[in-house]
Parts: sequence; C-alpha cells; structure tokens
Amino acid sequence: MVFNACPIDSPLSDWNKPEIIAVGTPVDIKIFGKGHADLFALRQARLNFQNSSETYQPASTRRCYSMVWRCALMRTSSRPVDMVFSIMGLMDVSLNPKDFDAGDRLKATLALASEIVNKGGSADWLGMPAKIPPCPQMSTFPQFAKTDVAGSAEYLISGKWCPGRSLDDWFFASSSWTSAGKGEIWPWERLYGNIDEEGYLSFTRKACIVTPVTVDIPRGQNLEWPLLEATDGTVWQFQEDFKHDSEELPETAAVPLWRFSEQPKLNEYEIADIAFSMRAIKFMLIKQHAEGRFSIVSYFYAHDEDGKTWKSRVEEWKEYRLSVGGPEPLRPLT
Repeated sequence: MVFNACPIDSPLSDWNKPEIIAVGTPVDIKIFGKGHADLFALRQARLNFQNSSETYQPASTRRCYSMVWRCALMRTSSRPVDMVFSIMGLMDVSLNPKDFDAGDRLKATLALASEIVNKGGSADWLGMPAKIPPCPQMSTFPQFAKTDVAGSAEYLISGKWCPGRSLDDWFFASSSWTSAGKGEIWPWERLYGNIDEEGYLSFTRKACIVTPVTVDIPRGQNLEWPLLEATDGTVWQFQEDFKHDSEELPETAAVPLWRFSEQPKLNEYEIADIAFSMRAIKFMLIKQHAEGRFSIVSYFYAHDEDGKTWKSRVEEWKEYRLSVGGPEPLRPLT
C-alpha cells in the first residue's frame, strides 16, 4: 500500500489545510503489513482523519480516538515515553517532553489523558484490547508493554511474556461518534469525567451490580443471560432486580462502555469480510478496593439477543458516581 505524503513543519492540527498540503515535495511511503490485521488497523486509524473540516478539540470533536490509542499500545520504541508524544498532537494536546524521563510512560499517559478529559473530551482509551491485564497503578489503561525498537510489544501474562498481537480481542470501536460534545442521541455513548493526580477517572454512568458464580461451561456452549463470562475466565451474574440503598455503592459492578464491532477472523493475521462484523457492547468489570474507589479487574463482551438490545437493558439500570483507577498507588504529577 502506498500513500503520497510530503515533509512539512506545521502542527498536526493544520495538516489537512489546503495551503499546508501544497507545501513540500511529495514522497511515497510504503506501509508493509503481515496480513489483513495490519491493513485493517491502518484503515480504522485513517478514518479518524478523512474529514479535514472536523475539529481536533477534545470537547467538540466527533472523532473517536480508540484506534489511535490502540495503535500506540502496540508500538515499539527505545524510549517508552515517545509512544505518548507520538499521538498527543492528534488530540490537540501539547506536553513538554522535558517534564518526563525517557522511561516514564505512565506519567506521560496520565498527563495526556488528564488534558483530554479535563478539557471536555471523552475517555476513548477505555476497553482497549481487553485480554491485556489492567495497569496496576491506573487500571483504566491496560498494562504497558515491554518494548524493543527492533522487536514487538510484549505483555506479561501469568509470568510469561506474550506478543501484543496474540492478545488482540478483535472488538473495535467506530471511527467517529454519532454527535459531537455532550449532546449524544444516546447519552451513554461517550464517557466524560475528570482525572485527579492519582490517576482516578471520576464519572457518572449507568451500572449493574454483578456477583461471581461458579459454573462449568461445556466446550462450544455459550452462557445464557443473566450470566456472562469475563475475559479473565471468571463468570458473573447480572443482578438487574437487586434493590439496595440509593446512596450505597456496589462492591462489584458492570459498567457499559459503548458500541463495538467484532471482526470475524479467518486466521491469526487475516479477517473475514468487514460486512460480516457483529455489533457488540463492552462492559468494564469494576471492584471496590477502597472506600468509594474502584479498579477495573476485567471486561465483558455481549451481543444483542432474544429481541432485547443492550441499549434498552442499560437504560433501565441505576446511575452511579464512580471513581476508577489504581488499585496500587501512583505518585502525583507534582
């Protein structure tokens, strides 16, 4: 695949302007991929920027940056912090590289995420490949990879380093939201809030109390509602009819994210026709580890079934004010 490009010295937010595009000498960029997966990721990321009139400002853009975050998650570099600097301009954020050590990717990620949501943007990074365990200090993000500029991003799973590609869940968010800002047709499409210096994301969201259950799942058989299996293999029962004090926070709960598309795979590197993708929704499985503070322990996927959409289910759930991060302490930015 070949794209035309030109070297320019302008902010990323100006790249789509005609007067900028006309500057410089065009060059060919060859992008090599091992299979359909690479091209699909590229396609999804490019869809974010095909509309040159779309704003980059977090509070008013319709762009969904889920795939941009996802691509940064799988990148490699000799300086881990560069994975954050490489995407910040796409989100209208400018961090000072002098404020961060070369290996302090966690601190830089917190700074970038804080700038986005505290400017009115949405937390599009939530739900990134759910098979990657949550970051111990900031569980709204997956753990950060061990990177080698000459190799692949690897993640520590049960004491073993695994390539990031093997942990991809093949559930992808759309490239754009249905509307800009906080006026969505369905108010739980995007997730807004604020982030404190300890990395906790606070937000108001519908949620359902869930409780763990022990059940044997025959091979090839799916669980039936109200049971769902989380990505870590645990099974949970959704307690939609549970009644409790209106001010009481649940110990464990499922929090809906937004609509995703599941891409059927032909093999490890190739996907089936995009036309056969299946609509699904992702949920965060959160657990209260301290008074009023939660951490993400896993995720659920669910498809619409039995004539009832997950959208209609969620609308009947109780709304909570939640603070999600940790569970391990994080040093403040200052």
